[in-house]
Amino acid sequence: MACGRFLAFIDSDCRPEKDWLERGLARLAQAEVIGGRVEVVVEDVHAMRPVEAFEKVFAFPNKAYVQRKGFSITANLLMRRAVYDTVGGFRSGVSEDLEWCQRARAQGYPVVYADDVVVLHPARRDFSELLRRWKRLTREAYLLTLERRFGRVRWALRSWVVLLSPFGHLFQVLVSPKLERTRDKLAAIGVLFAIRAVRFVEAHRLLVRRE
Repeated sequence: MACGRFLAFIDSDCRPEKDWLERGLARLAQAEVIGGRVEVVVEDVHAMRPVEAFEKVFAFPNKAYVQRKGFSITANLLMRRAVYDTVGGFRSGVSEDLEWCQRARAQGYPVVYADDVVVLHPARRDFSELLRRWKRLTREAYLLTLERRFGRVRWALRSWVVLLSPFGHLFQVLVSPKLERTRDKLAAIGVLFAIRAVRFVEAHRLLVRRE
């Protein structure tokens, strides 16, 4: 439905900074696809819930996504309309932002990270919300992985990496400037191990049931 020369995507529960669109359009003068910074916010930094503490450290690391994996989440994604028309629309049922950015990169439109193009995303507050999110993301990633050669083998190996990954991320929590209190760091570590275990189980459930 949009008819402008640029498209700017944001999640419905996000709040853009006042200069988000202005800075994003300025960046699009030098690049064709932009992924901006997603800052996680909590209700009360002095009384964080365990899941909020976890999300504060790990949720929406868009800089890493763009610079290491070549995609941006659609919570903060801007592009020229001509690029979107060339690449095509988003696919439903899979990790649509990852899949779209892969197609864009293959056609010569890499995503460029813009740290000054900022969107605020609320942290999830309890484990049930986090669980729903990761079950959805796990299924979408699974379906996308199946499209690759040796997809099921790749997925099985990936699930074990997920299970063991908390040991590699402990230090990230302990040194994170986003959590000042030891109590919040310990709470985040507890959620880290719990959600990675759940993701491991869900990954194997999908693999066994061939969903």
